[in-house]
Amino acid sequence: MRNILARGLLHFFGFTPLRFNQWLGRRVGSLIWRFSEKTKRITEINLDLCFPKKKREWKENTGKLSTQSMAEALLESPRLWKLPAEKLRKLCINSESFDEIKIAFEKNQGLIVATPHLGSWEYAGLFLADHFPTTTLYRPPRLKAIDSIIKNGRANTGATLVPTTASGIKAMTKAIRENKCIGLLPDQEATRGNGVFADFFKVPAYTMHLLPRMAQRRNSPVFLIFAERLKHGRYQLHVHKLPTAIYDPDMQTACTSLNQAVEKMVRINPRQYNWAYKRFREMTDGSIRY
Repeated sequence: MRNILARGLLHFFGFTPLRFNQWLGRRVGSLIWRFSEKTKRITEINLDLCFPKKKREWKENTGKLSTQSMAEALLESPRLWKLPAEKLRKLCINSESFDEIKIAFEKNQGLIVATPHLGSWEYAGLFLADHFPTTTLYRPPRLKAIDSIIKNGRANTGATLVPTTASGIKAMTKAIRENKCIGLLPDQEATRGNGVFADFFKVPAYTMHLLPRMAQRRNSPVFLIFAERLKHGRYQLHVHKLPTAIYDPDMQTACTSLNQAVEKMVRINPRQYNWAYKRFREMTDGSIRY
């Protein structure tokens, strides 16, 4: 029954208007903020860590709007997955922001584009794959019944999805060698042995070193992109090229550079960041924060 309901909802929201999905997402997010103690607790801990000088009123408002934004991201995705590339392009108010990435891609050194859990990362990924031959990591959902819907949706504009396993990493390495683009989420906590502690908002966060190591193979240009959700179902793209520190052989230096770039993006609109994610779960002494 659970599988049938999940598939039914994804199909339903794949055909309802985008603006309706976002409107409903905000309402659902408000309910989650009000009734989910777990979501609220993790969000408040993260905001206290990252913005210690902000007033409680600001944190409360940011936390609520962040939860609304995450619910919007959830409900807008099925519709975005169904839209043809031409219509997706029209939702962006500043497609020229990709010009810098296009110039970098022409260097034939491969291209790495990372999309944090900020704004509409599903839209950002679809927009990216519409412009470049893109390979991205894909972790199947717990509900296998919706796997094909999500996978086909994310491949809507041509992306090649590979598993988060050794074979997937090998496929991404191959894509870089072939001067293609790879897409990553830069702000997920790394698995044990696959990261280093690097400051994120001046708080040590266990950060994956996959991205810097991929970049260093061919000195591939690295960009962060953020699709900020606007009114009336539109998006504004923000693009940031990472500095040369990302190529530093010292992984802590490289990962700190990555986290600083993500932080810069988040500060554009912290209300659209996923503060309910356990980004600081593991602490430097090995204890668990949440």
